Amino acid sequence: MAHFSDIQRRNNMPVRRLICDSPTRWNSTLLMFDRLLQQEKAVNEYLYDRGARTASAELGIFLPRYWTLMRNACRLMHPFEEVTNLVSRTEGTISDLIPFVFFLERALRRVLDQAVDEREEEEEELWSSSPPETALSSSLAGPAATLEEEYEEEESEEECGGFEKEEDQPQQAPQGARCCHLSGTHGVVCGWGEEQTVNDISEHEEREMSSSASNLVQMGSFMLSCLLRDPRIKRMKENDLYWVATLLDPRYKQKVAEMLPNYRKSERMQQFKTKLKNMLYTAYKGDVTAQRESNRGRAEFVALNYLRKRQDLVIKSADKGGAVVILDAGIYKQQILNMLGDESTYTTLKSNPLSSFQAKITKILRVGQELGILTQKEVDYIYVCNPIISIFHALPKVHKNEFPPPLRLIVAGIGSYSERLSEWLDSLLQPLVPCIPGYIQDTRSVLQAFYKFVWRDEYTWVTADVTSLYTSIPHELALLSLRWFLETYSSYTLQLQEYMELVLEFLLKHNFFMFDGGYYLQISGVSMGAKFSPSIANIFMAWWERHFLLIDTHPLSGSIRWYGRYIDDLLFVWSGDVAAIPLFGTYINSSVASIKFNLLYDKCGAVLLDLCLKGDSVSGQVVTCTYRKELAGNTILLATSCHPPHVAHNIPKGYNM
Repeated sequence: MAHFSDIQRRNNMPVRRLICDSPTRWNSTLLMFDRLLQQEKAVNEYLYDRGARTASAELGIFLPRYWTLMRNACRLMHPFEEVTNLVSRTEGTISDLIPFVFFLERALRRVLDQAVDEREEEEEELWSSSPPETALSSSLAGPAATLEEEYEEEESEEECGGFEKEEDQPQQAPQGARCCHLSGTHGVVCGWGEEQTVNDISEHEEREMSSSASNLVQMGSFMLSCLLRDPRIKRMKENDLYWVATLLDPRYKQKVAEMLPNYRKSERMQQFKTKLKNMLYTAYKGDVTAQRESNRGRAEFVALNYLRKRQDLVIKSADKGGAVVILDAGIYKQQILNMLGDESTYTTLKSNPLSSFQAKITKILRVGQELGILTQKEVDYIYVCNPIISIFHALPKVHKNEFPPPLRLIVAGIGSYSERLSEWLDSLLQPLVPCIPGYIQDTRSVLQAFYKFVWRDEYTWVTADVTSLYTSIPHELALLSLRWFLETYSSYTLQLQEYMELVLEFLLKHNFFMFDGGYYLQISGVSMGAKFSPSIANIFMAWWERHFLLIDTHPLSGSIRWYGRYIDDLLFVWSGDVAAIPLFGTYINSSVASIKFNLLYDKCGAVLLDLCLKGDSVSGQVVTCTYRKELAGNTILLATSCHPPHVAHNIPKGYNM
């Protein structure tokens, strides 16, 4: 093998030994083919040099069609190797079996579809590149005539290379045109027939081997046929236990319907439901109709029913803290109408615009499909056939200690016509948001940021809160910031970026909702409740930071030692003159006319999320502790509740995390 290693080094290839297949391991044949294909150039050169040196044709060479056969075999066997490795994992379960079989069938069908397309392209190239007479004669003669010409060329190459050939030997493929490792795989090499030598290849099989795509179709069809007809797989598909196990697995429960044929979906899903119910009845030894004692006493039950029936009260959960708030219905309604009366943010609609807006979203989806951005499956998912109208409501901010408490406006758009388009846009934006400098994801990221931070005595904590950020973002600036953000942080194509901007413009300018029987359209800001809104808010603030805050020309930029932001909550570590902080607040409040900041500063500490941060100048560390708002409520559940036991067991752990 020293000569083979020299050839590998000469061609700048990794020095690797060839792999022999083992009759007890099917994937050893795949590994052997993979290694041969990786070393194709070195193998061909080695066989040529060896044959020329010994003047013998016993070793022979690999003809091009044999390399093609190996590539096709690897292309079909790789999915089986992947499934074999997944099944062999220690965490593999019975719920994996049905999805894995479905994956294999889909992978083979995909390869077959690609092979059919490749074969059609080959036929089109043949007819387009050949004159009519030549193409006609070649089609009548068939691939066998071309194969004879190929053999003639190979014979001439062998004579030039020093291979001896007996004069009385009939014209055929050289005896040495096979590797010793292929002796156990002639069924694959010769078109999935019985094992046979190269000399026994029939004229029909030669024609099939002459076309790479045709051979791939033949091999793939055979493998798919074996997979579908295997009696063990058939029995597994008919056994409801495997399907129930798959349904109970959170990874697959939403995809089980895709694995069933269309004409049996409803029937089979009902069978699985019945089977699961029977299994639960069998596993539960007690009386399934018995229930535990209710959480509520008689007096509480009567009081809650009385409050629920009162039309002059509105019961809402607090914006923060988990408390339950009872509001006067008249005051609540008047507060919302006052907000909706802001003509710079909302406008009243005379009728329901749902039908016209749905027509517009259909055009946008058609554009995305024509550009190749959206598949038909994605279009079918994004378009909502029977949408509901978004409802407008508000959550009281009781932590502000004002009466009546200010409200946080929410547009409940679950099931609305634009919900899934908003979800699609957010799926592209959300992975890019963490790239923003100073972005704070959660409490843990704050702790990690200050873990090695060195606190000094001259530092001061500065916090800033954007007033009503979501409704304060002008549509023009939202589109401008998105364009800047995609150009700066994404690797998306220009076509996709422009389409994302088109989608955002539609979502911003067609956000309508209903309140108290009337229809309203939001003409400024983003909807508090849409899935893309947090991402757009982060992107807008990143644009503001880049152009107004984190710039060298800013006169006070040298005083900022650390900066972080959680959506609209900003935190600074200030090292300059404390008297200059109000001047800094004036500057940021004048940067963009539509957004305003509430600025606070303190030498002792600051609050961000659920953390209280304090600087210790003696140790040089930032000390943290849990912060709870004054009006924060504890949603404690009784241990004797009807909830599942694990819910009650996990509450103490959750509160002590």
